[in-house]
Amino acid sequence: MALGALLALSAALGLPAGTTCSYDAATATVQAQMHSARVVIANAGDGRILVDGRACATVAQTRQIVVASAFPPAADTVVVDERHGRLADPVTGRRLKLFALTGTGGDTMEVIGTPGRDRYVVRDDVGASIDLDADGDPDFVSTHVGRVVLRGVAGDDVLSDGRSGRDRVACGAGFDTVRAGSGDAVTGCERSLPGRRP
Repeated sequence: MALGALLALSAALGLPAGTTCSYDAATATVQAQMHSARVVIANAGDGRILVDGRACATVAQTRQIVVASAFPPAADTVVVDERHGRLADPVTGRRLKLFALTGTGGDTMEVIGTPGRDRYVVRDDVGASIDLDADGDPDFVSTHVGRVVLRGVAGDDVLSDGRSGRDRVACGAGFDTVRAGSGDAVTGCERSLPGRRP
C-alpha cells in the first residue's frame, strides 16, 4: 500500500497519522511508536524532546529513546535532528541513547547536525551505530540498516563513516572533514581522508 493511501486509511479509521510517544519515569525512557514511515527526533531548543513535533519529555529527565515500527523492511527512516540543540543533558553533557527497533531490512538512519562543530562516527554494529560525540560509545543504534545519512549544517564538522554499505555524507557550511568508504556518496566536504575505520 502506498504511503499516501496508508495515511488516508489511518485518518479514516481515526488512527494517529504521525508517531505517538509516551514517557516512562521508572526507566527514564521515551517510547515512540511509528505510525508513518518516517519519524524525526529533535531537541526543541529549550531542552524538550520532540517526536514528530510533539513534546514528549525533556533531555534532562530522559536516559533513552526507543523507537518501534511495525512497517515492512526497508520502509522506515529514523531521523535525529540536532539543528536546535543536541540530544544531550545541557548541564552534564550526557548523551541520550536512541534505539531504532525497525525490524529486519534496509531501513535508514539519518542525522542532521548542529550549527556548531560536530563529530559523528558511523560504524557497523549489529546493523549500524552512530557515535554522536566521538567518545567511542554509540548513541544511535539500529539493526539491519541499509543506509546511513549524515548531514552537516554549519561549523567545522568531522564526519566519519567506517561501515560497509552505500551511505551518504553531505557536508554544510564551514571547513568540513569527511572519512568515508568508496561506495558512499559524499558532497560539499572540503577535506577527505582515507576511508578506514576511524
